[in-house]
Amino acid sequence: MATAVPRKLRARLSRGALVSAATLLALLLAGEGTLRLCGFGRHLALYFDPEIGYRYLPDQRRATSGETGEVMATVTIDALGYRGPAWTAPKRAGERRIACLGDSFTFGWGVEDDETWPHQLQGLLDQRAGGERWSVMNFAVPGYNTWNELRTYERVVRAHRPDVVVLGFYLNDVSPRPAGPRHTDRGPLRWFGRTALVEAFHRHVGRHVPYFHSGTSAAERALDDLYRERSTEIELGPASELGRPFWERALAELEELVRAVRADGVGLLVVGFPARYQLAPFERGDPAVRAPQAYLAEQAGRLGVPFLDLLPVFSSVAEASFGEQAASHPSGEGYRVCAEVILRELGARGLLDAMGR
Repeated sequence: MATAVPRKLRARLSRGALVSAATLLALLLAGEGTLRLCGFGRHLALYFDPEIGYRYLPDQRRATSGETGEVMATVTIDALGYRGPAWTAPKRAGERRIACLGDSFTFGWGVEDDETWPHQLQGLLDQRAGGERWSVMNFAVPGYNTWNELRTYERVVRAHRPDVVVLGFYLNDVSPRPAGPRHTDRGPLRWFGRTALVEAFHRHVGRHVPYFHSGTSAAERALDDLYRERSTEIELGPASELGRPFWERALAELEELVRAVRADGVGLLVVGFPARYQLAPFERGDPAVRAPQAYLAEQAGRLGVPFLDLLPVFSSVAEASFGEQAASHPSGEGYRVCAEVILRELGARGLLDAMGR
């Protein structure tokens, strides 16, 4: 009899634990379903890598939506966490590689996988005469600036031994160093990162919890506020008192990237993407609107790096170069033109003639 009581107690505790676990699971599933109805869990899942910045969780295929919720395109994220298609990690015999760094303009925000300029560049290279095998690898992530791109090259791209790096520079690359939630690159928040529950936590709860808060300084927050309030003035005024500190930071990181790429014996092309708001003033002949591109060309010349200005190119195809849903980003047609011009520039600069590493 003495042993029967503990046995009954254990059975009762086991049933209670099962009921509690089932109740918790039901609540989580109900919460997940409710949040998905509210629009969470539909976005590409991200985590924050403190060494690089925001990165995509690998192996995703999700639709991206515009500001009003309309579906723009379906995006494939490969096993490395970058926009597909995937490529082999070891470099194959005779293979030569172009690594593309950049932000949403290089990632291809608003268009399908086969419409991004790196994908279309791959297609153009495949059509070239000769037996060369080129692989174009897209390492861009929306929102990246030169801080992210430098670290992506050092920590990810370098291991893939590219022969050429193409850096897509957009005007908001001069934005302040990015910050994100701490402790999300590992543990449960990473494991369940594709759920609506975790997305809602990141967006509304985590930033108020000291353990997850990034802890940015007052000075960094002030720079963020200033950039948000006066971003257009900053982007168009690289030599102005307001814009100079932002541009100098970006150029210092660009210079560091140039040194790293050169140390590896890799070719480099910097491509300057225009903002849509630059097109009309440029077409009217307003010289002030080209100040960022002129400054980039000057700095690239100082560093001995080839620079391709896409402002005149986009102006030549006018509004067809930009999308409708992702209004500030190129259309598939705009990206096609980009790929053609970038290919010509790579050839003219001799970057397609470099020996594979």
